[in-house]
Amino acid sequence: NKILKYIVIGGVFLLPFIQFIVSTSMFFPFITGKNFVFRILVEIIFGVWLILAIRDSNYYPQKSPLLIAVFSFVGIVTVADLLGQNFFKSFWSNFERMEGLITILHLAAYFLVITTVLNIEKLWNWFFNISIVASIIMSFYGILQLAGKIVINQSTTRLDGTFGNSTYLAVYMLIHIFLTLFFLLKAGQASWKKCYYGVAIFLQFYCLYNTATRGTILGLFVGLFITLIFILIFEKERKVLRKTAAGILIGIVVLAGLYIYSQNTNFIKKSPVLSRFNITELKNTSKVRSEIWKMGWYGFKEKPILGWGQENFNIIFNKYYDPSMYAQEQWFDRSHNIFFDWLVAAGILGLLSYLSLYIIALFIVWFRPNNFSVVEKSLLTGLFAGYFFHNIFVFDNLISYIFFFSLLGFINVSYLRVKFLSEIQSKFKSQKKIKEIKEIKENEEMSEDAKNIFSAIVVVLIIAVLYFANFKQVLSNFSLIDAIKIQKEGPAKNLEYFKKTFAYDTFASSEAREQLLQMIPMVDSSKEINNALKQEYKKFGQEEMEKQLIKYPNDARYELFYGSFLSRVNLQNDALPHLLKAVELSPRKQQILIETGNAYLGKGEIEKALEYFKTAYESAPEYDKAKHLYGIVLIYAGKQELADKI
Repeated sequence: NKILKYIVIGGVFLLPFIQFIVSTSMFFPFITGKNFVFRILVEIIFGVWLILAIRDSNYYPQKSPLLIAVFSFVGIVTVADLLGQNFFKSFWSNFERMEGLITILHLAAYFLVITTVLNIEKLWNWFFNISIVASIIMSFYGILQLAGKIVINQSTTRLDGTFGNSTYLAVYMLIHIFLTLFFLLKAGQASWKKCYYGVAIFLQFYCLYNTATRGTILGLFVGLFITLIFILIFEKERKVLRKTAAGILIGIVVLAGLYIYSQNTNFIKKSPVLSRFNITELKNTSKVRSEIWKMGWYGFKEKPILGWGQENFNIIFNKYYDPSMYAQEQWFDRSHNIFFDWLVAAGILGLLSYLSLYIIALFIVWFRPNNFSVVEKSLLTGLFAGYFFHNIFVFDNLISYIFFFSLLGFINVSYLRVKFLSEIQSKFKSQKKIKEIKEIKENEEMSEDAKNIFSAIVVVLIIAVLYFANFKQVLSNFSLIDAIKIQKEGPAKNLEYFKKTFAYDTFASSEAREQLLQMIPMVDSSKEINNALKQEYKKFGQEEMEKQLIKYPNDARYELFYGSFLSRVNLQNDALPHLLKAVELSPRKQQILIETGNAYLGKGEIEKALEYFKTAYESAPEYDKAKHLYGIVLIYAGKQELADKI
């Protein structure tokens, strides 16, 4: 049992380091490797924990408000996905996001494990301190990026660490600043600890600042502001701390005032970070965000109770697309607001169950017996507030999810430990009574043979899950990479790898089909490739896209991709039904209207083509591309006077 326990603890203690994984040999290298390692680790430690719980009832999960909240959330999301637009997509997600129901289930399993095995304060101190060490290493990685020694992947100036995304790095540092503050204020008189945590906070903030992620930096100050306010209100004993809190609070207000006053100075304008907080810049960004949130609201009103299922925001985005967004990303799959995301994915029930995780956690922190001091309660409240504010403008990723559920587990264990001790004191007054209870408990436990049988079943199930949920998906990812990179044997070898990818029959097939369709025109235009192979590519591409449209119905993106592909290979008659379906699913998206107009042009139906170019132009007359194309087609149609006017 000890060995099993140490395996679980060892697996949990490895999790703070998975953000360093960058799988350069995989599709979406900053996303896929981290997620697969997380899933594999959780499946192993969950399986070992199940065997441990079978052998020792002390590791059964204990009923608590947070346990109920977490599994209510998981249950509602599961039902929403089952009844949603596309359960396959809702369950598996894709390589770019690697979320979906499968990730939520793994997070729930992780929560169960940590709330039963990390059952003493010392283990949590080790876990969070290991994570702080990892954040310091990540900070030095970021410094090397700024120094030009390591490539910044997202831009030339905004740090992204090993996340490949500045926002993901930013929220990671936000969480760790509060965690480090938590331990700094617990350091007592140990000056070396104060120095260590102080340096760590400086490095974390420096890294966060240089991500230039506005929502997260503002979230940090919102969280600190709330922490300081709570300390001023509730801390009655440590007067020096209250005075320090008041001084820092005044400092934050003064800094905010100075920035607003001097935002038009050259110093601010030339700063790659501070210039992003310019009021005009913030207004422009908020305008785009508000348009996306509006689409999310329309989608919610259509399915208000349980929503559309996870990973289906793109359906809403296409359906309610605003033509004024022509200069923005055309295929948003998130609302960039976690609360609208859950409204769309799981309806009002999903959002309320998600919000209940924050509410119940903070309720336990402040109004239920636990071991937290006033300062610790204030810091935890500030952390949740900063994280909450950050999520107003973006969405969660695997690493932020891990720490969110870790904090929920930490709070849950603190509550359960105090509750258990109070029950012991009130119910078990004598050692004799404790002995009687222990004997009854031992008699209720299953026989050794039964334990062994159940343990064997768990091992078999975990091996099956490891293969189908991970190894099969990883193999398809490797195969996809081989399919899209240059092969010395030529395009025939690429086609072999594409076929191998589809043979695995995983969620990789969706992204593989997009890559295949992008490759076919290049193969078709090459003079070095024989016609037989070109025809094989075309036929194979058509067959696979037909499968895609069956598996992912009512998705304007795939209808457009397939229609555009057929149009490019001069199959306009076959292309038009798909393009018209795309128009039906997304009637105001200029990209779709223009492609449909092109298909009619290819057929020689100029007047019909004009209708679509005109609609694209009139939807946003300031969109130069739509304007120019409409004008050109008018000239082609012999309508020179109107063309001159346009």
